[in-house]
Amino acid sequence: MRDDEVAPRADRTAHPFDTLGFGHPERGYSPAMTTYTYRAPVDLPAQRLFEFVARPENLTEHLPGIEPTGVRVDESVRRVTWDGGEAVVTEDGAGCSRIEVRLEAEQTPERQRELQEAVAALSHLAAAEVDSQAARSGDGWY
Repeated sequence: MRDDEVAPRADRTAHPFDTLGFGHPERGYSPAMTTYTYRAPVDLPAQRLFEFVARPENLTEHLPGIEPTGVRVDESVRRVTWDGGEAVVTEDGAGCSRIEVRLEAEQTPERQRELQEAVAALSHLAAAEVDSQAARSGDGWY
């Protein structure tokens, strides 16, 4: 050991960040994780919205960090889960539904806004897909 190095102490007290549960980057800990939740109404029947959300490629495009092979679908309760999150679609009146997305992610100031934008994108794309299918089949109001 060089003279300017300090030997680690076995009885070293915990850093204040350790006791609060926050990560401390200088000591090699990961940043604090937080659960973010966002709910939104969607003007689509719940089953149609769920069919769109349950396709892994739609989730991975709008919610970065999701591995398509890690997506699990439970059709009986319209729930899609992945490591660190879930999306649940419920009925919300005739022809309407509600989507709720919970995401475990590093805490950042913009994370809630990013989640809101992702849910909005999923909802709008699902509605556009349903409208497009209806137009092609002649079942729409067009």
